[in-house]
Amino acid sequence: MEEFYREVSRWGLTGKTGKPVRKSVLASILSNPFYYGVMRYRGEHYEASHPPLVSKKLFDRVQEVLAQQSKPMKRDRIKYAFLGLMRCAECGCMITAETQKGHVYYPCTKKRGPCGQKFLRKEALLEQLRNAILKIHVDDETSKKIVERWEAFAEDSSQASASRSRQIEDELKACDEKMERLLDLYIAREIGPEEYQRKKGKLLDEKQALKEKLGEIESGGGGWLELAKTFLSACNQAYSVAW
Repeated sequence: MEEFYREVSRWGLTGKTGKPVRKSVLASILSNPFYYGVMRYRGEHYEASHPPLVSKKLFDRVQEVLAQQSKPMKRDRIKYAFLGLMRCAECGCMITAETQKGHVYYPCTKKRGPCGQKFLRKEALLEQLRNAILKIHVDDETSKKIVERWEAFAEDSSQASASRSRQIEDELKACDEKMERLLDLYIAREIGPEEYQRKKGKLLDEKQALKEKLGEIESGGGGWLELAKTFLSACNQAYSVAW
């Protein structure tokens, strides 16, 4: 959020009063469902006619980041590599780090009680990481065979994608029907305004998620094949990274 605020300030954006946009305003903008195709008016959500500027998935991810940043974080005076990524194999506690006589050590925090594991020097830790990276190495010939199988699978799955598209279209129609029935219940005063708005908002989010799934299928299944190839390429290069 700090980086975003600095960037907005650099752009020279201001509020209605001509002063720089406050952080709270930026957070409100990032939390507005308008950008993924849903309008919020007087506490009620409506399906908008404008095309979404971001996907619902990206919007939800932004909300997770905002929620995480709202929590107070304790920062170490000295930054150590790998902190927060490792747990003790014996007791399951997190691994911490400290510097003694010019060397970096990684001991167990032992917050759950006695633990028989001693500290690990940085050099020994790097050796363990190198061996772990080497275990995921995939050679050129094997990598080529894997890609060929993936491409064949992608070709076969195209027919299944067409069937899935029809299923999603049916689910979209069902969402519209549910919204019509919900409106009828509200007009007939069988449900109150709060329940109506809550259920309507849930249906709108469900409908938007279905639209995005349909878009992913129509654009090639969300690009899973390219992501898989990228991962395989990283495994193929693991040997050079470890050395």
